[in-house]
Amino acid sequence: MTAIDENGQVVNLLEIEAKELTGKYFCPSCKSELFIKNGEIKMPHFAHKSLKACDLWLENESEQHLGLKKALYQWFKKTDKVEIELIFLNLSRGQIYW
Repeated sequence: MTAIDENGQVVNLLEIEAKELTGKYFCPSCKSELFIKNGEIKMPHFAHKSLKACDLWLENESEQHLGLKKALYQWFKKTDKVEIELIFLNLSRGQIYW
């Protein structure tokens, strides 16, 4: 649900509509290029063009997993600062951090 844009800024699909995004996006962990999956069934999310370069990024999250991440993010955001898919020392990715 997060990526780095061409200007080095974090893009969070829970904060911006996928259809508003243009340009290139990159994995916060391996820096390889991502694309946006924005269909009619699953919620919008970023995906690697190739997984060869990334060992840390979790791919193929179920719709239920994505939905629960979104719900938790929105719930924590009501009272606290929250980040989603935060990279910890480039070693692992936390799902939600508050």
